[in-house]
Amino acid sequence: MTYPISYVFKINKAGLLVLFMLLTSAALAQNGRFDLRLRQTSADCADRTVTFALEIRASHPDSTFTIASANLRFSYPAAVLTNPELTTQDNYASGNYGLQQLVNQDGIVTLNINYIGPIAHPDTINVDTTWRSVSHVTFEVPEASTGCYTLTWQSTAFPGLEVYQLTGDPNGEELVTQGTMTSSTGCAFPKPTATISGTQNILEKEPALLKLEFTGSAPYSVTLSNGLTYTSSSNLQMIEVYPTGSTSYTISSIKDICAVGTSSGSATVWVKEPEPECKVLCVPISYKIVRN
Repeated sequence: MTYPISYVFKINKAGLLVLFMLLTSAALAQNGRFDLRLRQTSADCADRTVTFALEIRASHPDSTFTIASANLRFSYPAAVLTNPELTTQDNYASGNYGLQQLVNQDGIVTLNINYIGPIAHPDTINVDTTWRSVSHVTFEVPEASTGCYTLTWQSTAFPGLEVYQLTGDPNGEELVTQGTMTSSTGCAFPKPTATISGTQNILEKEPALLKLEFTGSAPYSVTLSNGLTYTSSSNLQMIEVYPTGSTSYTISSIKDICAVGTSSGSATVWVKEPEPECKVLCVPISYKIVRN
């Protein structure tokens, strides 16, 4: 690193002129390197929203720095998530920083950090090796959406993300080196599951009792392979079916109040043919009496 230097001249006891070089700590050059990550922090099934934290840290103890302005850009699937909104501004949004701004365009969110302080800044490190939340962004999840997403930092694509550090020299700011960019992949809401069971033998025209078990957030809606749909407000549901012949049942689809889920299991109902009826036959008999 390079340091601005002040010079002071003093006379020592021997009468010699001594030059002292004083480092101006308020203008220390910085050698920043940063990591970014996106992290889902909450989801609201009733409102169908999901919230993410945008977080920053220095990549190494030797790469801490004082952040200046920044443009943090990431892409999101516009068919899955919509209407991003800046819901909290956690750091770098007061004092020497103006309010943050969010720009949404063509499936790319840009979060702007705005440094408005003096160039001759106090050398206060505010990006160290601890993860620090910049802000939180909330998306809506449409009803027809699966809610499953991948949010990706624009670390190489154009327009890319940029983070600047304060330098203390007349230029004021310079780009910081990128470190690890951690994207976010997941589903806004946990996927429900449904399992069917109940293999059995029945007689023709008798009902078969099948068992449906669910995980997730009730109410559930499940469609079987025979096309019939059932709803349940509990995690266990018994249903009656009336097959006309031996039939195997599986689950075609399952969804709860939040999301579409996955299914497993099967149930085969074997329909026995009726036992043959036992009929009374009348056989004419002729006889004669013989006397001895």
